[in-house]
Amino acid sequence: MANESVGSLRAYLEEVERICRSLNAMGHLEDKEIVLMAIKNKLPRGVVLELLRMEKADKVEWNVEMLRKGLSELVELREEAQRCTQTLSSRMGLQRGNNWNNQRNFNPGKFNKDFGSRAEQARVFSVQTGNNGNKFKRQGLSCWFCQKPHLASNCEQIKSPFQRMKILSEQNRCLSCLKRGHTKMNCRQKMKCNNCGISGHNKIVCTKGFEKTRKEENKNRYLDEERVQKVDQVLSLGKVEDNILLMKADVNISSGTEKVVSARALFDSGSTVSFITEDKADELQLKKAHKTDLDVLPFLHNDPIRIKTSRFLIQIKLDDGSFEEIMVHKIARGMMPRIKCAELTTGKISVGNIVPDILISMKHFWRFFRQLVPISKFLFKVETTVGPVICGEMEQNKLVEFKSKGLPVAVIGVNNQREEDSLSNFWSLEAIGVRDDPGTKDDEVAMKAFKNTVKMGNNSRYIVSWPWKSEKESLPSNFKLAYKRFIGLVEKLKKNPELLKEYTRIIQDDINRGVLEIASKTDGIEHFLPHHPVISPKKVRIVYDASARIRGGTSLNDHLYRGPIIMPDLAGLLIRFRIPKIALWSDIEKAFHCLELNEEDREVVKLIWLKDVNAPISVDNVQYMRFSRVPFGVISSPFLLAATVKHHLESWDDPLADIVKNNSYVDNILVGTETTGEAWEAYKKLKNVFKLADMNLREFISNDPKLNNQFPEEDKLGKEKPKILGIPWNIEMDEIYIDFSVENKQEKITKRNVLRQMASIFDPLGLAVPSLLDAKLFFQSLWEAKKGWDESLEAGEIEKWQEITKVWEIPPIEIERRITISGGIYQLHVFFRCF
Repeated sequence: MANESVGSLRAYLEEVERICRSLNAMGHLEDKEIVLMAIKNKLPRGVVLELLRMEKADKVEWNVEMLRKGLSELVELREEAQRCTQTLSSRMGLQRGNNWNNQRNFNPGKFNKDFGSRAEQARVFSVQTGNNGNKFKRQGLSCWFCQKPHLASNCEQIKSPFQRMKILSEQNRCLSCLKRGHTKMNCRQKMKCNNCGISGHNKIVCTKGFEKTRKEENKNRYLDEERVQKVDQVLSLGKVEDNILLMKADVNISSGTEKVVSARALFDSGSTVSFITEDKADELQLKKAHKTDLDVLPFLHNDPIRIKTSRFLIQIKLDDGSFEEIMVHKIARGMMPRIKCAELTTGKISVGNIVPDILISMKHFWRFFRQLVPISKFLFKVETTVGPVICGEMEQNKLVEFKSKGLPVAVIGVNNQREEDSLSNFWSLEAIGVRDDPGTKDDEVAMKAFKNTVKMGNNSRYIVSWPWKSEKESLPSNFKLAYKRFIGLVEKLKKNPELLKEYTRIIQDDINRGVLEIASKTDGIEHFLPHHPVISPKKVRIVYDASARIRGGTSLNDHLYRGPIIMPDLAGLLIRFRIPKIALWSDIEKAFHCLELNEEDREVVKLIWLKDVNAPISVDNVQYMRFSRVPFGVISSPFLLAATVKHHLESWDDPLADIVKNNSYVDNILVGTETTGEAWEAYKKLKNVFKLADMNLREFISNDPKLNNQFPEEDKLGKEKPKILGIPWNIEMDEIYIDFSVENKQEKITKRNVLRQMASIFDPLGLAVPSLLDAKLFFQSLWEAKKGWDESLEAGEIEKWQEITKVWEIPPIEIERRITISGGIYQLHVFFRCF
């Protein structure tokens, strides 16, 4: 993930170029939207914005090559700007001399007032006399918030205590003593804030008086602006194509009084000034303000005109109840454009034309922006602090409708996103090379947090804690959302008595095993997880949704680090599976539930269920539970399991420990040997060492029949053709299979169904790549034809697809598992071309 620094952007550009050259050499670098999105997704928001402006100036939709060229030009431009600034700074340095402190209002005497910890003060700001500013820079010290050479407490760029808390949390700093490596809940230094006198936080993140100060500063800042603004282009919208949707939101605005009125707001990415129509300003009863001259380029005009306008401070109500202040200029309604925009309603997106009441410029837009969510190839949902808005390009005279009418609007586009994920995974085996991995810094923080908190309990079970990104205090309870979904779940289950019975049995079994414990609703920090059944032909599984959030809110997963991926590469593990004479697989029984959850972290994994499933829902018939073990479904759970297994094996002084660490995939473990005796010894050692962590290793299976007969019945898998990480394995013949059988009897053949059929052929080793080539080329042709996901294919296309899939109507391909001979030396050769 690149950041705004020139060095980071240059490194990212070189990495993109390396990957693209490799893809081009293999013939896989085509203008796929997924490649374009993958490159942009790892760039900072500001850089993406600049690239979009460059693309707009070119008046042509960029392909991958044009995006690379644009990014290269942008990086070179920033490098040149940096060289110019550095040269200018070095020349000015002689004139500034030792006046840096005066220019920055740097006051060494305020150290003790601003920081409660003298030890932290001495460690971070060790030079307090003489030329402090220059020494500060020479030592490479900088503000924690803006990275400039001054004290964090004197930072003028990041003033909001909430922004400061977020940055300090990301740096793994305590909000009380400001030291790294722990949170304020674990802080040993009990300090009181010098500003409000309350313990638990430092003065630099104190919220007392912040709102009042910010309001006064905003007023002063706006009143000090130049009297006449010369704006090359403040109203950017010209002729807009009929199928382009602009960002419109329904908002509530106020002038700072109790009077609040509704308004239609347009987010304009090309405007540099924000506006309000005269009639809306009159309705809001805005008081007369200072008048100024403004050069405006109106819509569909080539030359700017000068107008006299008044400036006002207005407040826009956010979805959390707070207000955001912006400065707006009053203009006639006739100067506002009639725009095409989208309305989000339950089940569909409807399109209409409106004249906005206020126009929010790019200067203010980023205050409201949260994230961008793709809906389709050219259509996007923009999450903002005033709710979601739709923008982009959609097909003429068509609405986007949802099949499931009961789903909330917040899940818009989830089906297409899943298809994009499937597509990404499908092409990744062909070395597409662009993947979303967590930042190294986040991984290091998560691992450090794990090592600092993991411990062995009195019952020989490991106790772990969630790796928090930020303080738990900001986590919402999600109770209303969980309760609403709980009501819907019960109604659904009561229509299927057998399913309700099985669902109840699973929950009761978890209670009996100590996985769940009865809890109560508290006034403290807590979080409820919605849950629902996932039904397969063989069993029912309960899924707990840690990604659930209300509109504009956050989920539990948003507050936790995912953690580093400790598991080995799947293809590499399967290759190692094919090397030994005897392969021995096993499984950790209910692996996640083998990890005990720290007492403090149990309150954030609560759920709602019935006391009596035969009685209707009521206040007296609802009970609350919480997990005492790690539940599956939380983003950090796989990391905690893998890290715990690795931590446990590191204390085992045996050569087998390294073999197991390199061949463990979630809860599956592979061991390879050359003799039955070695395999039996490995079985006994593994059973014993995992028992020490209260983990039961079971479902042992091998290609050696003698070994299979030695396993106790409770430890046997008992299948002649098990699946090993998704690949069928005939243990009697010691062969693995590739199954091409796909469901080809569909009433409607669409791009979505084509992708599903292709992705259903599981081939992580790439053994079936030649047989899938025609299918991939066909799918590419659908993408280039810009077929919709659920658009029916034409007759010729259906005929071609049926010809391709007819070739797959063959028995599973049998391949010998073992690819080596005993005592051989193995080498892996990789071939590529250089340019």
